[in-house]
Amino acid sequence: MIHLYVEHLINIRTLSLQASLPTFSGKDTEATLSADGSLLSLTHEGETASIRLPINFSPNQQSTAIFTIPAVPSKELSFRIQLEAKKDQPNGNGILHGGQINDDNIIPWTADALTAETEIRCKACDTSLVRGSQIRAWKDLPSEGWAEMMEFWHCHKPDEPHDHDNSNLTSKGYSAGSQLALKRGVAMVDPLDFLLMPEDCANIEARPSIIDSNDQESPLQCTECHYTLGHMEATTGGFRLRKLNLSVSPNNSGGFSSYDKQKWLACLLLCAMDTRGVRKFSVRHQDMAFKLWLFTPDLTVSSSASKSPEPMRATKVLWQDIDASDDTGPELLTAASLTEDELRLTKDEAQILRRLLEDSAGMLPPGARTFQDKWNVGLLERFTANDMDVP
Repeated sequence: MIHLYVEHLINIRTLSLQASLPTFSGKDTEATLSADGSLLSLTHEGETASIRLPINFSPNQQSTAIFTIPAVPSKELSFRIQLEAKKDQPNGNGILHGGQINDDNIIPWTADALTAETEIRCKACDTSLVRGSQIRAWKDLPSEGWAEMMEFWHCHKPDEPHDHDNSNLTSKGYSAGSQLALKRGVAMVDPLDFLLMPEDCANIEARPSIIDSNDQESPLQCTECHYTLGHMEATTGGFRLRKLNLSVSPNNSGGFSSYDKQKWLACLLLCAMDTRGVRKFSVRHQDMAFKLWLFTPDLTVSSSASKSPEPMRATKVLWQDIDASDDTGPELLTAASLTEDELRLTKDEAQILRRLLEDSAGMLPPGARTFQDKWNVGLLERFTANDMDVP
């Protein structure tokens, strides 16, 4: 069977094509473009496979795009085509045909998208967790480490003498030891979670936590179906509900929506990359540990092995299993620790993430499934404008 795979490397406007053949290429092996420049077909020994390209070739590009089959027979073929710099309009997937894309990390259900009529339900059984009109205000949570950064800025103002007296920082509310204060009727929102007062929620109960290095706080579950929803936060006493476990209706005019966990996990990785300034992370639990490397945060791919013929916006992630018993953590100040951070996931989320990465290798040709003989290569689908109902 012929396996075709295409990557649109957005930042460098390049199309990378790879083909895996069951036998060695020969004179009858040929790659062609469709008349409208949207499909690539490869014929080999009477078999033809086609794939929809992440972009449509313009007439000029069609005339210059050359898919030359190497003279030396091979089972693995690759082509690279430089694309024209061209602005265009997005298609239904939020992917631009002209070779550009909105490179923002799209995040559903931010505070400014929610209203006093917003209702939250359990994703598994549709039980109401936060009823409409219960929350009068939705506010964005500050990013990770905001208190530490504010304390650093206050102590190291360039135009003021250095002062180690932190007593006035606490009164200002941004010392490193400051705690967030929750209010009834006000919900806090970050990219992956809602943080609410328990009194604003219904049909949620805490269950005993299974002892695990990354599960220090009481898990929360739906009282009807016992589906895991999030955890009770020890510092604030609030309910932190994970968005990937919920369905939400932002207002009365729309229905409820929920999203694939794969997209939420990709969103989590991209947010961690942006806020922490690193691309490598480790995930650790008692019987499982692996490292992640966000190798290409934003690209568009097409694969003949994909369940959908449409191109997919994705993040390319390199990953490798590591020894779970090795407790060497990022607290040791080494050169490696400065470019790597710990990623906190529940055990269920870690298992789902690892399985998704492992399964996604099937979209890649065999020769593209490893990197430097030690990293596995995986793909995670990203949110697009289409997920947000943006035309």
